[in-house]
Amino acid sequence: MYARLTDEHKIQDRIVKDVSPDRFRAITESALEGLAKKELNLSAIIGKSAEAKERRLVPEVIEQFFVAAAPESGLQPKPTTPTSHVYRVGKVPRNLIPIGDRQEARFGRLGREYGKIAFDKAVIPTDPTLEWVTPGHPLFEAVRTDILARVEDHLRRGAVFFDLHRERPAVLDVFAASIKDGRGNTLHRRLFVVETSAAGEMTLHEPTILHDVTPAPAGTAPDLRGLTPPARQQVEQFLYERALKPWATPLIGIPRP
Repeated sequence: MYARLTDEHKIQDRIVKDVSPDRFRAITESALEGLAKKELNLSAIIGKSAEAKERRLVPEVIEQFFVAAAPESGLQPKPTTPTSHVYRVGKVPRNLIPIGDRQEARFGRLGREYGKIAFDKAVIPTDPTLEWVTPGHPLFEAVRTDILARVEDHLRRGAVFFDLHRERPAVLDVFAASIKDGRGNTLHRRLFVVETSAAGEMTLHEPTILHDVTPAPAGTAPDLRGLTPPARQQVEQFLYERALKPWATPLIGIPRP
């Protein structure tokens, strides 16, 4: 019809004449049979689904972070009942006010006082007085920015972890990577972990690898046993070649099946 070789009425006549229920059923069954015969790596599909679920920030994780981090910033969120996931916050500490003012253009105005807050959107309709706090909310972002500034020195120095499944030491470098548009808005953000073994071999991991290690007691000195931490440039080059370059490929106009 677009090529002006036929018109709408002829197409309708063809559908009525040629596409009977029996033929439509045969076409459908043939298509399903063809899909069933294709080789599908079910374990890989399930693995990708589990991986995506682990990376997703569920309300429980957001709540756990905020409740643990807020006291460090001077906030004292208290649950309304012992088993409740609704918290009372009260006045915002003075140290968070300048942070909120700096971030107002990005996240909105930081209130000077908050009543009851919740982290699960499903809870909000049960009480119209609840404030939904999640990444992007000015209170959440003010606390996160403040905590990041407080622990920045610790992040630079790194930390020591124990892993019962290892016999030799290794170094884990954690990177945060973002894709932004022409206006500087973050379109996507992910964490990557690069492991460097004692032999100098590098391996790319999901950040969930940190679930398999246990923080060492304070003051524990790292036992490198001949392990030389790699240069940052080497690790970044490995990360770019193995993760960032393929990650950005669909966003630069190369079609993906």
